[in-house]
Amino acid sequence: MSVLFANAAANQRTTSGHLLEFKAGRSALEQGSTPATRKVVSDKAKGTIFIKQSQDQLMHFCWKNRESGNVEI
Repeated sequence: MSVLFANAAANQRTTSGHLLEFKAGRSALEQGSTPATRKVVSDKAKGTIFIKQSQDQLMHFCWKNRESGNVEI
């Protein structure tokens, strides 16, 4: 079985080594008194979304907090 994106990844990496990287925030769904009154609330934390490929050829979609440096997979 061939690996998806195996040849393309070697030529298109970002300077950080990730396949794709862009700035992004996060949001949460806040519950209301009824399902119709729920709302989306933004999180104040600044972040970065990135996609990386591990040594075992698996793709990982990650969010990194730009202020603290913590990564969530």
